[in-house]
This record gives sequence, structure tokens and C-alpha cells, in this order.
Amino acid sequence: MFISTIKQCLVALITFIFLTVPVAAQQAPQGSCVLPSGQWCWPVVVVNKGQICRCTLPQGPVQGVMQ
Repeated sequence: MFISTIKQCLVALITFIFLTVPVAAQQAPQGSCVLPSGQWCWPVVVVNKGQICRCTLPQGPVQGVMQ
């Protein structure tokens, strides 16, 4: 049940990102991690396109979607 909840949260996050920042996602370089704010960064660990990625910013760790 816990895994199902995590999957639902990830799907909701990905949907939110794609609905709120489609233009920013198109401008981000391939291999970058697009954040919910529309900014992008280089991920700590490279994952496949469309998967959740993580970056470390001066403010702390953040999650986004791999381009």
C-alpha cells in the first residue's frame, strides 16, 4: 500500500510539472532536471527521460523531471 501511495504522489508531481511548465521544459537542455518552478539544473544522478531526478541547490535538495 505504501508503494502505491508513492506512485500516486509521483504521478501527481509529474502531471503538475508538465501542466505548469511546458514551455520551460522545452527550453531546458537534454539531460537536465526540470524543476516545478520552471528552472532546470544538472541532476546528481542521471536517470531516463521523464523520470524523477534530484539536484542539490544552495537552498537544498530539489526534485524535478528528467529531460
